[in-house]
Amino acid sequence: MSDQYDLTIEQPVSVWNKELNLPIRELFKSLGKATVAGTFADGKGVWENLVEASSIIGFEKKPEQAAWVLVFKSLQATLYTLVPDYQDLFYCKLDNAQVDELSNNIEAQITRVPLGLSASFFEHPENISLFTHIKPAIIYWLEGLGMGLQDAEGFFARLRQTFALALHKEWNRNREDYLCIAQQLDSPFAQANKLERQWQLYNVWLQEQVNQRMFAEAFSLSQVYVNLNAYYKVESEADEQQLERAKEGQHRKYVVDLHDEMLSWALNFDHNCPVKVISGGPGSGKSSFVKMYAAQLAAQRPDIRVVFVPLHHFDPSDDLFNSLARFADLDPYLPLRPLSKEYFDQRVLLIFDGLDELAMQGKLAAETANHFVEEVISKIHRLMDSGYQWQALITGRDLAVQSVSSKFRAHNQQLHVLPYYVKTKSSLEELPEDTREYIDPNNLLDKDLRDLWWHRYSQAKGLDHPGLPKSLATEQLQPITQEPLLNYLVALSFERNKITFGDGITLNEIYQDLLDAVYERQWDHGSHKQTRDLKKVHFIRVLEEIALAVWHGNGRVASIAKIQQQCDNSGVTRFLDVFQEGVKSGISRLLTAFYFRQSEQLDGQEKTFEFTHKSFGEYLIAKRIVREVEIITSEVQRNEELRGGYDKVMALEHWTKLCGPTALDEYVFSFLVDEVGLQGTDLVSSWQSCFANLFSYVLRKSVPVEKLGISQFYEMAKYARNAEVALLVVHYACANVTNTVTNFDFEDGHSLSKWLKRVSGVGEVGDYLPVMCLSHLDLKGAQLRLSDFRYGDMSNSSLVGANCRLSYWLLVNLSRVNATECCFSDARVSSCNFEQANLYNADFDRALLFTSRFNHAVLRHATFDGADLRGLQFMNADLSEADFSDVDSFDIDFTNADLSKANFSGATLRYATMKDANLTDADLSNADLSKADLTGAILTGVNLQGAILKDTILVDVNLSEVDLSGVDLSEAILERPDKGLNEEAEELR
Repeated sequence: MSDQYDLTIEQPVSVWNKELNLPIRELFKSLGKATVAGTFADGKGVWENLVEASSIIGFEKKPEQAAWVLVFKSLQATLYTLVPDYQDLFYCKLDNAQVDELSNNIEAQITRVPLGLSASFFEHPENISLFTHIKPAIIYWLEGLGMGLQDAEGFFARLRQTFALALHKEWNRNREDYLCIAQQLDSPFAQANKLERQWQLYNVWLQEQVNQRMFAEAFSLSQVYVNLNAYYKVESEADEQQLERAKEGQHRKYVVDLHDEMLSWALNFDHNCPVKVISGGPGSGKSSFVKMYAAQLAAQRPDIRVVFVPLHHFDPSDDLFNSLARFADLDPYLPLRPLSKEYFDQRVLLIFDGLDELAMQGKLAAETANHFVEEVISKIHRLMDSGYQWQALITGRDLAVQSVSSKFRAHNQQLHVLPYYVKTKSSLEELPEDTREYIDPNNLLDKDLRDLWWHRYSQAKGLDHPGLPKSLATEQLQPITQEPLLNYLVALSFERNKITFGDGITLNEIYQDLLDAVYERQWDHGSHKQTRDLKKVHFIRVLEEIALAVWHGNGRVASIAKIQQQCDNSGVTRFLDVFQEGVKSGISRLLTAFYFRQSEQLDGQEKTFEFTHKSFGEYLIAKRIVREVEIITSEVQRNEELRGGYDKVMALEHWTKLCGPTALDEYVFSFLVDEVGLQGTDLVSSWQSCFANLFSYVLRKSVPVEKLGISQFYEMAKYARNAEVALLVVHYACANVTNTVTNFDFEDGHSLSKWLKRVSGVGEVGDYLPVMCLSHLDLKGAQLRLSDFRYGDMSNSSLVGANCRLSYWLLVNLSRVNATECCFSDARVSSCNFEQANLYNADFDRALLFTSRFNHAVLRHATFDGADLRGLQFMNADLSEADFSDVDSFDIDFTNADLSKANFSGATLRYATMKDANLTDADLSNADLSKADLTGAILTGVNLQGAILKDTILVDVNLSEVDLSGVDLSEAILERPDKGLNEEAEELR
């Protein structure tokens, strides 16, 4: 490009401003006074007044004057966007005279700095030389208003990128005023048509997203982001024997650098894989990755049209293109009809973030997700068949992606985000390479990404942590520090030094510490001096109601009006009276100061707010539910003491209003269980008793939904179901603390089974929650035939004499259950945990029991006739007089078990481990013990007649008290391989 007509001759701002007299001092004076007073509200009125004042100043279309107007107005808009956003970081105590002096000073400094524009100005406005010269003045001004130096550096870093966005917006609004600049600079920006300029603006907006503040920090995501690793599944190459002995669905994980993998995918179009999906748990870094990914592509490959769609702002009910058009209508930056036919021949990348957040009224979430994914795949493939190169990337939490995983079967099509640190078995030299869990050809897992993150975090904060602090680099804290979001929250709390990071710390404790930190900084002794009467308990109460408004809405976003309505309904509006601007302004202040951000999407015509991270909302919802548990228990106790309060119907009415509109999911469930776990045992015991009584009541008489004024049967059924499940969830959380078993006094043996069938859907992940909460229940004699308990928890419950025939148990926790004389015949009981259970005289005949664990369990007289016992563990179990006759299985572990008088006649026990087991008087006649290991076993009086002992290990076994007549020991292993056969062994042969 020619430099012949550019404006590279730098002159002081005073020269550029001489004829225009733009209000530099007034700009910084108004900002300074608003900062000192802490009364920004939304800052819009003051900003618009200044913009209008500067707009009416005429200029003669001279490139130099037009350029300064463009730069000044863009800088002005940038400052009025950023300064209120950093309001919580100003700790100033200046009077008006001092603010005036500070404003005069910065005006004097700015007018002295040189300003010049080069031909690259429009392509990279953030690199304008003005910023190099103006930085000391801006930093000095920020420090004068009380901002720390490190925070001021973070502010200025964001200023540059936000300026670029403001400049594009100002150009688009008043393009005719500035054409003389672009023409003077010989820039292609001048010739760009309207739609092209809109795409340029949108690309700058994508880049600006990664420069926004992280939570309450001055720095941005781009300053601390660390490239993540991910894996995709590959089929195991283990030999046939290994596959036979392995769990169903065995696979290995091929590790890749997620950023490099996805960049290569975008730049090198693959007709075999135009759609990809990335899954990960909450806080795993999915959304941060796609923001960084979109920003990089927008900056480096503007020829690829990147469209970023947060799915909690997206309505998938219509045709994909129509839905995208509606989404664009509400987006202030995305061009209208961004994917019309004229763009079909261009490279397009659609990024859909948050599959788990799709929801449609009247449809199940999984059905919605499936419909949406099918629509995306169908449209992308139709375009590809027509010769167009479109791609789509979908992200979502693991559970949401699992529900649609069958649609992504191509090689490398589904990627799973890995945490910062993965402790793998691959480091063990003795583990064969072809059996390791991870395939990591580039040794990506050898690097602990936590160290890199902490190094960048320290640089951004001005701290001195070269890597993960030693006090946090413990095995107990690994589950928290290895996850991106949790690691960051740990860092925030770690710097406060108010909680102890030891074994058993929960995310609830970290979030509570952050609540305390924000309150202390913002309202206790912070910048909002006029709101010091907002006590912490009231501060938290209002935040809980905000979370509730969001939860009862679409799960992520709520408008000011809906939040105010929720606060009114809950009686907390009075706590906002300390905000002099009124309730709406008070809510807005509270939101912008905490872990919320204003959404670009609008609910009608009103501004909406969303959680910066969804898990924080889930934590607040859990706190609000626990608060209601305490209130209801107290009111019910008052009623029982004839002092007013709630009777059962009133209590359930309040409960249904809270928990009826939205079903608990397992994320809120986890926070709820941990929050109850932080309370005292005596208090929780009273909660458990109260909610057990309420649950017993609804099983007999149902929830009083008719009192809520709901007219539609579907809505009534939904409210009842959600409220009832939530009752059981609370009991479960309490029982985990008290370890007390509850008798619900069921109407009959079928009550629980009927209730489970009513509240549990088919195939919906969320519907596993009811069976996840069946621990510590007295279910003696319950009729549970044909019931589905997949992924449930019945630990510590009583199933004495229960009928569980033909029932389905997969990955169920049955540890410490009392299931004496319980019938599990013909049931499918896969990968369950029966450790320390009492299963005396239980019936497992013909049951499918593979890979379950019965370690330390009591199974005396239990029967397993014809059962499938592949991969079972019976270590240290009491199986005396148990009946295993005719079982056909292998790889059972009976290490140190009591098998005295057990019946194994005719059983197939290949590869069984019976090390140190007590087989006194056991019947092993005609049993197949090929390759079984009986090292050190007690075989006194055992019956081995007709047993197959090929390669059976009988080392350190006393066979002198065994009747060996007719027993073939010719292929048994009677001696350790490193020793010769002893004389006794030869005699026995």
